[in-house]
Amino acid sequence: MKRIFYPLAVLALAGCTTTWQDESAVQTYRPAGAEELWRITGQLDNTMKEGLVKTTVDRNLTVTINGDTAAQGLISWDGNGRIDGAYQDRAVEADCNGRRVSPNWVDIRCMILVDNERAATLTF
Repeated sequence: MKRIFYPLAVLALAGCTTTWQDESAVQTYRPAGAEELWRITGQLDNTMKEGLVKTTVDRNLTVTINGDTAAQGLISWDGNGRIDGAYQDRAVEADCNGRRVSPNWVDIRCMILVDNERAATLTF
């Protein structure tokens, strides 16, 4: 019985996956020549896969402007990375930097640039 139990226990522990979602507060921005304010927000979808030897974290960032996806892509497990996109024929860039606050928490800040002008800073 012990020979069967141990491999089953190892398999049960090896495949744990946890997902969670972080959302940033809405920021407003008015680009040059625009009459209306843009509402910029972000969503960070996180997936942690725990294995016997290694734990991996995937982070997928989505930046929306006025409810439309302006940029989307993966950033690194530690919160660093850059994604590019576009909104109303303007270049949108998210430049993200992570800072480990504790063993289980990374503070991620993404500077949003529109046509190379700072538009917002999203915090996760």
